[in-house]
This record gives sequence, C-alpha cells and structure tokens, in this order.
Amino acid sequence: MNTKATGRGWAYFGAILGGGLSVTANIAHPYIAGDPAALEVIFSAAWPLLLFVGIEVLARVAFPTGFGYAFLRFAGVGLVALVAAIVSYRHLSGLFDHYGDDPMTVVIGPLAIDGLLAVCSAALILTGRKRALAEEAPAAKPAPPTTFEELFPHATAIHAEENPTYFPAAWSDPRQTHADAPVSPAPALPTPEPVPAVVDALPAPAPAVEECEAPEPEPQPEPVDPRMVTALPFDPLPEVGDPDRHPEIRRRAEALKAEDPKRSQQHIADLIGIARWTLRDALAKTAPQPASPPALTLVTT
Repeated sequence: MNTKATGRGWAYFGAILGGGLSVTANIAHPYIAGDPAALEVIFSAAWPLLLFVGIEVLARVAFPTGFGYAFLRFAGVGLVALVAAIVSYRHLSGLFDHYGDDPMTVVIGPLAIDGLLAVCSAALILTGRKRALAEEAPAAKPAPPTTFEELFPHATAIHAEENPTYFPAAWSDPRQTHADAPVSPAPALPTPEPVPAVVDALPAPAPAVEECEAPEPEPQPEPVDPRMVTALPFDPLPEVGDPDRHPEIRRRAEALKAEDPKRSQQHIADLIGIARWTLRDALAKTAPQPASPPALTLVTT
C-alpha cells in the first residue's frame, strides 16, 4: 500500500470538474434574456476562471516571508476570490430560478458547484504545503556510539582473537562470579512500638451545606419586525413561465410598499416568497414604457 499518497490527483480532478461546470453555467446565464453579445458571454465565463486562477497562484507561487507579502498573498487573492464567487453565485442562482427549480435549490445549488472548486483548491494548498515541509525536513542522524565496542570495534576484535575466552565485564553473570562467597545473615530489626490512634480526637467534619441555585430567567421572545408583518391576503403566485407571473409580482410589491413605505426590496421579496433578484427582474420587465412623442408633419406652402 502506498503510504505517501496525498490525493492531489482527486483534488485536481474536483477543481477542474467544478470549474468546468461553473464556466458552463455562467456562459448559459446571458442566454436567458435572448441572444447575448459575444463580449457579454466572455465576461460571464471570466468569473469562475478568476476564482480558479487566483487560488492556483495562492497555492503554487512561493511568496517571500514577511507581513506585507502575507497580506498581499491572502488579502489580495482573497478579495479577488470573494468578488468572483459572489458574481458566479448570482449567475448560477438566476439560471436555476429561470428553469423553474424550487427555492431551496435556487439558494443552495450554486454552493455545490463553486464550493467543489473552492474545496479542491484548498486541498491543493494543504497537500502542497505538506510536500514542501517533507522535502525541507532534515534526514534523521544516527545515534552516537555509547559503548566501548561501538567506539573501538577494531580493538575489540583484535583482543578477542588474542584471548578467545575473553568476555567484557558487562556480559559476566554475577551469580556465577560470587557463587562461592560466604553469605552473612541479616541483622534482626527491633520490633516497633504501637502508635496510639488519634482518629477519634479529630473533630467531626461540618455538614455540607447545599447551595440553592438561582432560578434561570425565562427566555424573552424576540421582537417581531413590523416590516415583516402584513395583513394583505395573497393567492398562490403563478408558476415560472406564466405570463401573469411578473405583473402579479409587481402588483404585490406595490401593495406591500404602499402598506409600509419603510419596507426595502429584501423585505418585500421575503413577504412574496421569492429571491430579491427575481423581484428586480420582474419590476424591470413590467416597468411602464415612456410615451412616444407625436410624429412631426411637414407642411408645405
């Protein structure tokens, strides 16, 4: 079994897979509104590429040590990755909403695609650091010799050839060396006198006093934002693709704004049950068109 495998191949595969899916989805986003220009398609595909290239630079380029270089490396690349991730997330979410996916998929679906790219790129950074540390680690030095035989192996071999019955003192058996020595009996120890017990003379411990715990305060209900409360009854919103969906969204938004002028677009979108960018698209598509000026008539005399 290979114990040195780091999984960098799978990390590269996941980064390329996530980047490819993200680029494809970002390219498909401009086609929602019709036939886009070529420059718009190129800029839509650039956001996941910016994220991928920035993380690769962070993982591969060896920056010098120092606070300034560390700030340039992490804060600079982090800002580029954050902006690219936000724009790519909005493109993917708008694409899912256009194809009629449920609200949960619209919110968390883009995280799986761009998240795979980010996680695999982070794995490349971690495995790259481990490999660099393993290459820089010094080789283990052998232990220094400590015995006479290790310090002077040639002298030990010559002495053993001249005296075949020689053995170092450390190898002799003390039981055989001192087997004939006389053994003197150990002196008898005096019997110790009994010590009187003093346990009864100690005072009895004081009874433990139980501490009364203070009752925990009851949790107070969180105040409800009045901007998130409405008395207007609404029927279910038309499905995606229904021509009455955008006019109905505009009618509900105007009614909620008239009920409480302090409501923002985010509050109105939450009360209707749609995403904020869906509300903005509906308002933009149903905005009243300016009246065309009357045509001029050329009068000749």
